[in-house]
Amino acid sequence: MSRSELKTKFILTFSIFGLTIAFINAGCARKTVKDFQLSDSNNCPTDLACLSWEANSESDLAGYKIYVGTAPGTYGGPITIGMVPAYDVSGLVPGVLYYFVITAYDVAGNESLYSNEVSKLMP
Repeated sequence: MSRSELKTKFILTFSIFGLTIAFINAGCARKTVKDFQLSDSNNCPTDLACLSWEANSESDLAGYKIYVGTAPGTYGGPITIGMVPAYDVSGLVPGVLYYFVITAYDVAGNESLYSNEVSKLMP
């Protein structure tokens, strides 16, 4: 089981100079989104990046966030979407290679780790 699939809760305490410090970690309550992919290019308009994924099943799921960037592992702020298993990203510049990841988040605002990364060169 990966770190992103665990709900971890722990308290770490230590003393330094007679002062006790406690760190509390409520953990990430979201499972990483699975099967994140670009949709078949035959079914997606050329000016869009059509993304799809396997929907998460947690009862407290609030939605998904898609992150877009022009370098691997580097993304801008999220596009927050609802509880849908697909999304078409628009406004992409022709000739630019884009990278995408997705996260799930719950009603408390906990967010999963990034999904696998997919990319598309815009025609």
